[in-house]
Amino acid sequence: MIQKQLAEGFEALGIRSGDTLLVHSSLKSLEGASPADVIEALLALLGPEGTLMLPTLSYLYANRDNPVFDVRRTPSNVGAIPEYFRTEYPVLRSLCPTHSCAAVGLRAEYLTGSHHLDETPCGPNSPFSRLRDAGGKVLFIGCGTRPNTSMHAVEELQRECERRGVTIHRYGDHLRMETRSEYAPYVERLLQPVQRQSLTQTAMETLAVIAYFQPVTRAYVDEVRGVDSSYTVSSLVEKGLIEAAGRLEAPGRPTLYRTTEAFLRVMGVSELEELPPLPDMSSTDGLEKLQGAINALRGRGEQMEMDLENQETGGDAL
Repeated sequence: MIQKQLAEGFEALGIRSGDTLLVHSSLKSLEGASPADVIEALLALLGPEGTLMLPTLSYLYANRDNPVFDVRRTPSNVGAIPEYFRTEYPVLRSLCPTHSCAAVGLRAEYLTGSHHLDETPCGPNSPFSRLRDAGGKVLFIGCGTRPNTSMHAVEELQRECERRGVTIHRYGDHLRMETRSEYAPYVERLLQPVQRQSLTQTAMETLAVIAYFQPVTRAYVDEVRGVDSSYTVSSLVEKGLIEAAGRLEAPGRPTLYRTTEAFLRVMGVSELEELPPLPDMSSTDGLEKLQGAINALRGRGEQMEMDLENQETGGDAL
């Protein structure tokens, strides 16, 4: 019964038969489930064409004080589920003293077979990088995204990009490969000129209110600004800077709005916490300070200019 419930839950999260899947897990989050329940549910869902991989990191056992790693016997130190998987299933374990992975399934050999060729734990031949190349997925079970070792593979790629004309930026939970700023003029010459339009003062004020108090309704924006903001809110939605985030449980159930990944990108920040501190809105010039806080970042990112030609919806400047 528990295995069936787990499989249904994993499927609801987007896991499908034939997937190549890396799983980070915390057994404590699954009340009443055993490591066997979790592994069996995952294997049943992935099917014979799928591949299941779990990290079997062993840096607590193979280190400077104990410089010995046995791919068959050295235990992992990342939880009960990976250790059960390592010991109870016919896994292939990658040869890395600190950051090994164990896998079973169609792509197990491809994922784990060349880890020993890398000079760093998460290099291009590591299971973490090869998971990306195989179009794999990463599932977090009760542990959040903090233990995502795959991010170290991105860091390795970032170091590789330093010698090239591209870089990698993080925007919230997304990563984007972009042209390095110093090469932008050369890239622009290769592209046809595009129409660029900056955000107006009205749009900046509206965006500032939503950014700092999200999720908010349009009525709340109107109250803070003292004027009707319906056209501006609609325009910001069209430009992809804000989006609907459900409805407020109040009469009429008005739409709630929040900023998007595109907002982070044009602001040149990775997450909302990097925005300037919230100004004192109780003062007479609170709104002006709020808009100024957003405006202070206009020199970063894409300088609040939208490449309208690349938007799915056209329209006038905000």
